[in-house]
Parts: sequence; structure tokens; C-alpha cells
Amino acid sequence: MSFNLEEIKNLPPESVEDIKIGSKRLTICTYKDELPNGEILVIVQCKNTRFLGYGNMFAEGFVVSESSEKRKAEEILMWEYV
Repeated sequence: MSFNLEEIKNLPPESVEDIKIGSKRLTICTYKDELPNGEILVIVQCKNTRFLGYGNMFAEGFVVSESSEKRKAEEILMWEYV
């Protein structure tokens, strides 16, 4: 799936969706944050809660510049989300 810069700018700052795949219940969170240099950070996080709040969490992210160039989010930008 591909988004243009305007679509990315119009994403909400945070969205949460619970889904079920087979017997697994997953929570998918999407975060959008504007960086100090004007770029936009987008993070997609998946939580697999197994028992009493314990489980696994994975996150991937990318950064979009004002010129619509995309790159993988650097590890330091991901720390808050993993």
C-alpha cells in the first residue's frame, strides 16, 4: 500500500485497532509524529497479548520528508514505540 504526502499528513496522531487472526488477538497501533525538522514519522506497532498483559510487541517505522522521500526510521526514533 502506498500513500502520498497529503494522505500521510492527514493521518490521525494515533489509531488503535483490535483484530483476531485465528485464535490470536492482536492490537495494531499506528502513530504519526512530526519531527522538529518538518519530516513525518509513521510507526506501525503490533501487540500480541498472551496472558495477563504479557506477550510480544513489534514495530516498524518510516520517515517522510516534505519532498515525499521515504526512508526507514532510524533506531533512535523507534525507541519510544518498542
